[in-house]
Parts: sequence; structure tokens; C-alpha cells
Amino acid sequence: SASRSGSTYNDVSGNGQHLTVNGTITDDTTETKFNGCIDFGTADGNHYLKSSSNSFTDIDASSGYSGVSISVWVKTTVTNNLQQWIISEGNVNTRWNYFVENDYGPKWRSINGGDIHMSGNPGMMTGNWHHLVVTYQSSNNLVKHYRDGSFINSGTTGNTPSFTGSYLLVGQHSSLSGTSSSYRWRGMMAHMRLYNRVLTESEITVLSQQW
Repeated sequence: SASRSGSTYNDVSGNGQHLTVNGTITDDTTETKFNGCIDFGTADGNHYLKSSSNSFTDIDASSGYSGVSISVWVKTTVTNNLQQWIISEGNVNTRWNYFVENDYGPKWRSINGGDIHMSGNPGMMTGNWHHLVVTYQSSNNLVKHYRDGSFINSGTTGNTPSFTGSYLLVGQHSSLSGTSSSYRWRGMMAHMRLYNRVLTESEITVLSQQW
């Protein structure tokens, strides 16, 4: 969750990880589910949020982290894009990424090739709000996917991502070059939270009931 001040979304966690608006991104206060959400729009273009510096919080082992968890509400109807990036750190395929592929569930990528896809066909592009959580456990590279408060599947990635600090991107392919605009998020997001640990299932249930 964040409050906007000009071209900046302020981090309300107190950790100072503010995000700068690039392109046309608006606040939408008409959604009945939330008091406000971030609307990335559906038009072509390079619209994304980026951390204010290239020193996003260091959450590697030296900082005492045990993993990472991402919790976010999403809403979109766009199905004509192969990939829609939700959040990523640093350059593509060198750090971690989390994105929706086709009309299926999201995928966690630990560097190039370290992909764990949400199983089945959850149908994310329904025009309804969905709560997504992905967790990564550092001790064994275990990834778990959750949708709307329910555990979907897990898998172990063979590649270990780097968490040594870099810029953070929300709503965009992490290369920011070439045809990256075709991979951006088209739709809305709300209440994004990042944790330097693995959330419990009970915590995820609570998050899925908060809006």
C-alpha cells in the first residue's frame, strides 16, 4: 500500500523504498474493493514504477533474511500479451522476477531458467481482483504459489537468485529496453507487500481477506 505525492509512491512500511512513476500511471479511486489502487492502463507504452535509486534493500543472507515473499492484489482483462511483469529486481534473468505468462498463473523466476510456474489454469485475466502470493525459501530454493488465499503448488528451482540489492521495478520487464513495453503490466494493482522471509499460510489467508 502506498500514498502518491506527485510522481512518487511513498513506501508506507517505513523502510524508505519509494517508487518513481515513469509513463502514464494513475490513481483509481472508483474501485469498490479498495479505497484506491494503481492503474497502469492498457495502452502501449513504457509505464512502470522504479525504485528511487539502484540500491534496493539488501535482503541477502548477511542481512538475516530467510527468503522472500511477495503479496499483491491484481486486476486485468488483457490476454494478448505473452508476459506481463508484476515485479522484478535488477536486470532480466540475473535476479528474481515475478510475472504472469499468457492467460495462466504467475511465474517466479530465479535468474535465467529458474522458473516455477503456478500450476493449472487459474485464469488471471478475468477482470476481477485476485490476490497473489509467491514465497521463496533460501535454505532449499523452495517456491510456493498462492491464489486468493489458497495454496496452489510448489517447486524447487535449480537456480539461486541474487538479493544483494539493485533497483526494483513494478509493472515492467526488468530490462527496460527493446520491446520491454510489450511485457509491461496492463491493468491495476493494490496493496503490494514485500517480506524478507517466507510467509505462513495463516498469514497469507489474512492478507487475502484484507482490502
